[in-house]
Amino acid sequence: MNPISLLKLKPQLKEFKKRHPKFFPFIGEVTKTADVDSVIEVSLKTSDGKTIVSNFKLTEEDVAMFADVRAALNK
Repeated sequence: MNPISLLKLKPQLKEFKKRHPKFFPFIGEVTKTADVDSVIEVSLKTSDGKTIVSNFKLTEEDVAMFADVRAALNK
């Protein structure tokens, strides 16, 4: 990803965090708690009532990536 694009996202992410304060703590807990074979399921319910659901089982590589992201963000 282009570094300039990342800089443009920073204020948008800050505002998103203000509007949805539970989201990032949830993601943080997921990355700390999830282990191999954990299932992440995401659903979206649109304003007209349509529901979209997807899920996936975590692999060793996924869990390792979570650890790498946590380490990078905590530096």
